[in-house]
Amino acid sequence: MNISYVQYKPAVLKTVGLLFVAIFIYGYLQGDPLNPTLSQNIFHTLNLVFHEAGHTLFMWGGNFIYIIGGSLFQILVPLVIALYFWGRNEIFETSIILMWVAANVYEVGVYMSDAKERVLPLLGDNPDSHDWYAIFSDLNILHSATSIGSLVVDLAFVVLIFSAILGLYSVWAPFVE
Repeated sequence: MNISYVQYKPAVLKTVGLLFVAIFIYGYLQGDPLNPTLSQNIFHTLNLVFHEAGHTLFMWGGNFIYIIGGSLFQILVPLVIALYFWGRNEIFETSIILMWVAANVYEVGVYMSDAKERVLPLLGDNPDSHDWYAIFSDLNILHSATSIGSLVVDLAFVVLIFSAILGLYSVWAPFVE
């Protein structure tokens, strides 16, 4: 098989782009939620819009569904977009959107972990309005909030690694015999 640089060039460019996005998301996941950088604030603000919209969209389901709807919708929006690309067999695009899913899963995990301490800045000044404080209190598992949140954060890293591998596969698989 004789492949020239011209044939490889799109794959190289996609690989560089994929790695750039993966490094950006990884850096985002490593940031301090109490002292965010500008890029974290911009990315978080986009995710926060979907989180807050989730509360509105799920208000029909009672208090528990209303509260959990914010975090649920925050993860569902990019997940549905990823599934859309997957259904169109656009694997590279799916991998990029899955990185966004990872960022949202991470944010929800950090939010869960904060349920006992409630030190993360919220839109309102009332620490009792913390979604996961209310959820874990209602379920009588507030004592496990940090552990549950840590598991969800770990899941975010698994999703990020999976999405990077999926993206690399989508770019380089056509060149493997």
